[in-house]
Amino acid sequence: MAEFFLDTLGAVSSIITISGASNGIIPKLKMICNWIINGKLQIIVFGASGTGKTTLGQVLTGIEHNLEYEQSPKIEHFKLENNIIGSYVVAPAQTWRIERFWPELYRIISSGKATGIINIVSNGYHSIGESINYKQIKYLKNGEPKGNTIYSNNMTNEKFMEEFTKNRLEREIEIIEEIKHRIKDSKEKLWMITLVTKQDLWWDKKEEVQKYYLEGEYNKIIEEIKSAKGAQNFHHEYLSTSLIINNFRIGTDILKETVKGYDEVIKIHHMNQLINTINPNIS
Repeated sequence: MAEFFLDTLGAVSSIITISGASNGIIPKLKMICNWIINGKLQIIVFGASGTGKTTLGQVLTGIEHNLEYEQSPKIEHFKLENNIIGSYVVAPAQTWRIERFWPELYRIISSGKATGIINIVSNGYHSIGESINYKQIKYLKNGEPKGNTIYSNNMTNEKFMEEFTKNRLEREIEIIEEIKHRIKDSKEKLWMITLVTKQDLWWDKKEEVQKYYLEGEYNKIIEEIKSAKGAQNFHHEYLSTSLIINNFRIGTDILKETVKGYDEVIKIHHMNQLINTINPNIS
């Protein structure tokens, strides 16, 4: 099986400069912008809350993005400098907002106005826009973290993160199960990218992360979609990157530091890989 996550920089990493790599992204972003005509070309961005959907839209359309997580209260359409509707339509992912807003996105898919889908996952590292202590978080099976303590005060950070990421990985499966039916029912051709974000938090375990997505329950669902739509009507790829490099925190508690050795060169390399994959699909 191809190693989508483990694409190494090789000798390039020893000579590439961060500014040079960054500058290489800009022309490609402008190419994407030039292909957008009055909103007829749309990419729907799905994913659980806190995986980086809004940040992706901001990065790909050149909008300055926040380092702190904030919930998306509604569907977001990113506008470019010339005020043309952007190609990135971001779905809010809190449970109550899915019920309200996602049917509109499903209609875009079924009508053939969406050329592609990006589903964002992050190996369970879902950001939470809370100022509370991490031990004040309660999990709902089909929902988002809520207040109320259910963890003992002597729970270690490591144990908390083990339980937290397990819970959020389950949520990622619920999300792909939800959109699976809509993709299968669509009559038009679609391409899809599964984008695994937060590389900077799991890069030291990349083989394990790759195996989880490409050989586990998630990929079984992808294969089910492929089988239903047929190879001529559905193309899927796995990619990974970091949209920002940031420690994982809840409130003031840093629960997972960025992986030692992960840097801007690795990040930009994989961002280029993402953009190079999107470009031919929408040109």
